[in-house]
Amino acid sequence: MVGRRPALPAYELWRSLRLPSILVGAACVALAARRSACLLVGLTLWVVCGCAPWLQGIASPPLELISTNATWRYRPGTNAPSVPDVTAWRRIGFDDSTWSAGPATFYYGETIVGGTRLTTMYGGYSTLFLRRQFVVTNPTEIAALELSAMCDDGFIAWINGVEVARLNPPVGEPRFDSLASANASEPVVFVGYAVPDVADALVSGTNVLAVQVFNVSRLSSDIVFDAGLTAVLRDTSGPVVASIAPEPGPLTTLTQITVGFSEPVIGVDAGDLRINDLPATNVTGAGAFYTFHFPSPPFGTVQVAWDPNARITDLAVPANPFDAGAPHAIWRYELLDPSSPVVLGLHPPAGAVLRQLTQIEVVFDKEVEGVDAADLMLNGQAATNVTGVAAGPYVFQFAPAATGEVEVVWAETHGIVASPAPGPAFAGGAWRYTVNALLPLGDVVLNEFLAENVTGLKDEQGEREGWIELYNRGSDPVNLEGWALSDDPALPGRWVFPAVTLRGREYLVVFASGKDIRTMIPLRKLHTNFKLSIAGEYLGLFSPESPRRAVSEFSPRFPEQRPDYSFGRDTGGTWRYFQRPTPGAANAASAITGLVSPVHFSVQRGFFAKPFQLSLASETPGAEIVYTLNGSVPTWTNGILYTNPIVISTTRIVRAAAFKTNCLPSRVETHTYLYNIPSARRYLPALSLVTASNNLYGATGIMEYNPPNTTKHGLAWERPVSVELIRPEDNGGFQVDGGLRVHGGGYIRGLYNYRTTTPPAGKYSFRLYFRGDYGARRLNYPLIPGIPVESFDTLVLRAGMNDPTNPFIRDELARRLASDVGQVAAHGTFVNLFLN
Repeated sequence: MVGRRPALPAYELWRSLRLPSILVGAACVALAARRSACLLVGLTLWVVCGCAPWLQGIASPPLELISTNATWRYRPGTNAPSVPDVTAWRRIGFDDSTWSAGPATFYYGETIVGGTRLTTMYGGYSTLFLRRQFVVTNPTEIAALELSAMCDDGFIAWINGVEVARLNPPVGEPRFDSLASANASEPVVFVGYAVPDVADALVSGTNVLAVQVFNVSRLSSDIVFDAGLTAVLRDTSGPVVASIAPEPGPLTTLTQITVGFSEPVIGVDAGDLRINDLPATNVTGAGAFYTFHFPSPPFGTVQVAWDPNARITDLAVPANPFDAGAPHAIWRYELLDPSSPVVLGLHPPAGAVLRQLTQIEVVFDKEVEGVDAADLMLNGQAATNVTGVAAGPYVFQFAPAATGEVEVVWAETHGIVASPAPGPAFAGGAWRYTVNALLPLGDVVLNEFLAENVTGLKDEQGEREGWIELYNRGSDPVNLEGWALSDDPALPGRWVFPAVTLRGREYLVVFASGKDIRTMIPLRKLHTNFKLSIAGEYLGLFSPESPRRAVSEFSPRFPEQRPDYSFGRDTGGTWRYFQRPTPGAANAASAITGLVSPVHFSVQRGFFAKPFQLSLASETPGAEIVYTLNGSVPTWTNGILYTNPIVISTTRIVRAAAFKTNCLPSRVETHTYLYNIPSARRYLPALSLVTASNNLYGATGIMEYNPPNTTKHGLAWERPVSVELIRPEDNGGFQVDGGLRVHGGGYIRGLYNYRTTTPPAGKYSFRLYFRGDYGARRLNYPLIPGIPVESFDTLVLRAGMNDPTNPFIRDELARRLASDVGQVAAHGTFVNLFLN
């Protein structure tokens, strides 16, 4: 844009006509350091601090008892909530049915999306009383609690009348008109308060967390409060190996191994780990992760095991020992000569028991030359044909093998060498199969799956991913090694199972997360290298033979899906939608018979200068509409039930879906309302990205710098997002669902930090993906003026902050000059980016 420079650094949108993607720059992603850090829309960002040190020795994952942003009973502190016993309101038996109900965060004087604004507190009263019930089935199973609270200025918290935490409390016994003893420190963030002694606080069944929040004065400029409560179960299990790096399998160098235990441990010595029965020479690390160092073993099979006399224990009281002889504590590598070609993949896998054998697929670790049919022999007979190039796969075809044990061997006279020839020679080798024409294939089928998991099953990393459930309908066990799952019928071996046995009438859940995890060790789940499309796509389970055949599939595609609704076989074998998924268990009957109509918004997205009322409606009689204001996906259990028009008097993001018992809910609709945006920010189109906050921040967030998730790549670190373009002149544009990733090179990814305004770390670049996983397979819109390209599958939001002097104008001018003289060049435009 020439002639008027935007008031804020714009995000740049550019595309080379030679490239299959587009770069979209973005505006003002830097976050202020204050708690009301604003991304052009007044989004408040809260960061949960790490667990208290005393929790680090407890292996069990936290159990959420009360979530942040939960709905509480609350009462203004205009007088005592209970008399004559002023402490009665803190206990279980108190009747709070006359109190108001509202979602946290509770606030005034701040710009916060969602929550409950205390409109009468300023000048009226100085305290707020809160109560929230939670259920504990067996208190003896709980080792500790942690209250994670964000507060400005002070609070005292009680569980069943027993005090558990305080911040800036008043002097003496608190009264309804007490004041906080100090101002809260800025910026206000979540802080963890340890509750290690819970025996006197908890009861079986319903418990109550009571909180009195204090302001520093009745005329204080603001107040903020939100809290969550988590429990840690008692640890009675010993530590196990949770991760190994490098993972077992083929590799070319091996001088160290990093072992991650399931929990922090002590008593680790270098000699505890034995490589080919020789002790490691050194060990470094602490807590749950230790790196063992040793000289490189000889090429070939490397066996790794633990010294049976190792004295490794966890930190529990009493300590639980590590079982050095457990099956998962022994693994092996194939140490390869890096200069020679080796077989990287083999299908069917060596040692497999097959119904028939007419074809073998081979993949080398590098490009090779000189592969002929006669190079591979089956029971002494050469292959009849071979196809393949480079590293493969090479498909060798044979006459049908006879029943019994089959030996496969590379001919001694083969001429296979690394490319370009004459490179190092392939060493060859041999392996065996067993052919049994009467072998039952096994009656394993696709039984249930969930494409978009919002509130359901978590994986071993605490993340909610889509999943696929298999069921062995037969009575005999089935070894799934070599079987495969795929979302593309042209790639039947897209994700191949490791050696895992599915017993008769047993279920197996595989997460469709894109993380591609196939190593079977305790606490580790299986993860495919693809995700499921909520819009519907092909899904197939393939047999282990070569060529593969589909044994259970959706072809050409399964129907479109909904968040938290699974699709599975009912008791009669008919595919149905299920409101309550049952991963790992039998599916119940399903009464879902209809589809709820979409939610209609009375006002479409856009820029606005005056307040208005937003009405939501669905044409389906009896449907209930649930909406959210924080970017999360509305479900039956997440969101606000729509009963009255929503007043839009500040910038809002509204996501809504309609629900009805025994019906599939509507699709989620998303609209961004930009209110009283300064004129300097209305010269450019607005690009609004909307997604749940846990997709951006925290342990699973792609923007999180602690842990450094910004350095991670790939499909596993892509999150669903709603994308809206809003033109300021007429509020026209588009909305489309897609995938969001952090973008940038290794240098800037290591610097990203959303809690700073200092360039370049505070302003992120992003990448958007449009594919059938989210809905539309492409974005079809004339996004860049003056070019014929109007269909895109990838967009990049370019922050331009590797150079903090803002290179947008000169970069775009240079590209346009190159294009004007006939050179292949990128083409660009600008947008202002709004994130939630």
